[in-house]
Amino acid sequence: MSAPQSDSTALIPLAAAPRMCAVGGGSSVNRSSVVGLVGGHPGVAYPLAKAAIIGLTKTTAAHRGHEGIRVNAPAPGYVYTPVVHPQGFDDAAREQRRLTAPLATEGTGWDADDAVLFLAGPRSAGSPGLSFPPTPGSPRHSAPATPRQ
Repeated sequence: MSAPQSDSTALIPLAAAPRMCAVGGGSSVNRSSVVGLVGGHPGVAYPLAKAAIIGLTKTTAAHRGHEGIRVNAPAPGYVYTPVVHPQGFDDAAREQRRLTAPLATEGTGWDADDAVLFLAGPRSAGSPGLSFPPTPGSPRHSAPATPRQ
């Protein structure tokens, strides 16, 4: 996990805990990725960082739950965004990736953001320590990593 990512993921719930406790609890939502759950990424650092976020989320949820603080981390699957295209993700690669998803579709940024809104809101009050792929483009299992070119 990169230092800025691990520091902010670990420190934000710690910094917010006193204020959350003062009002009877609250919610902290970290961001992970489906590759932290199932692998299948050509690099090693990215899935390792995302798996570490999931572990930290579950541990923090267990340690802070008695204070009314829940911590969760949605792990979106395949989401096409404008950031992906310049990285060499062409239409053929998108189509191949889409076909590996259970619903044969890509997720959108809206799918991922809706999960954050749910986990931050009152409807998830009984759900601490969750990490799940909220996008229809999530793979069923670890896909073979495509080597970097």
